[in-house]
Amino acid sequence: MKNVTKLFGALAMASLIVGCGGGGGGSTPSGGTGGDTTIDYSGDYDITVVATTAYGDNGECRDGEGYLEINDQYYIDGYIVSDWGDYWDLTGDITQSGSVNGGLADAGGGLVADFNGQLTATGGNGDWRDAYNCAGTWQATRL
Repeated sequence: MKNVTKLFGALAMASLIVGCGGGGGGSTPSGGTGGDTTIDYSGDYDITVVATTAYGDNGECRDGEGYLEINDQYYIDGYIVSDWGDYWDLTGDITQSGSVNGGLADAGGGLVADFNGQLTATGGNGDWRDAYNCAGTWQATRL
């Protein structure tokens, strides 16, 4: 887990945590089932995270890249790989208006970063903060 800072410090990637390690299972996201929405967020996205702090409590903050998948229009699944090669699970949910809440977890399911932001029809962006005080931004592009 000490390498989480290396991910951008890790990625608190951005606050996609609805309960990192299981954001897609069972809970209903805010606004996810009541009413129509004009944007269907379901699909695949490339995601890039950039550290805006140089050093956190556990060392150098790092950038990363990964893959984001939106299932059933509101549930997030995916991963981020840091510049150092560390792998982190990405999970969370999206509201009907496109607001993103999520997190990154290590292999043991422990939350290492939170992220939040906004999706549009073509992608999205937001902020992240990890457990070691590294922070930055993220950007997703729909494939």
